[in-house]
Amino acid sequence: MKSYELKSLLTKFFYRSEHLYFQIMIQGENSIELYGEYTDYNEYKETFDILQKNLAENNQLKIISEKFVVSKIPLAKVA
Repeated sequence: MKSYELKSLLTKFFYRSEHLYFQIMIQGENSIELYGEYTDYNEYKETFDILQKNLAENNQLKIISEKFVVSKIPLAKVA
């Protein structure tokens, strides 16, 4: 089980080839990591709700899923 400190959960909705996609991203201290990408809204919503509940109850996120994809996206620094 992996524990991950985060600042917030992020969601991105977008179209690819005329199909709607949903992404769940985890914002950490210095990066944003892609947790998962979904084409099924119900699967996305169920996963997001579980992550959000875990965060609210434990004040941290425990990653148990094999879907976790580490894809570090650098954050823009604002002057």
